[in-house]
Amino acid sequence: MNPRIVQIFLALGIIALAGATIEQLSRGVYSLIFLDIFLILGTAKR
Repeated sequence: MNPRIVQIFLALGIIALAGATIEQLSRGVYSLIFLDIFLILGTAKR
């Protein structure tokens, strides 16, 4: 195996992992925002 190829695969794997975690974080933030909106609307209706 060419060490350069191994390095490229490692870099791609790290980028893919970072992208997945960033996507999960942004999803978590969006779900928190939606929960806040629903709570605010729920309390405003009462």
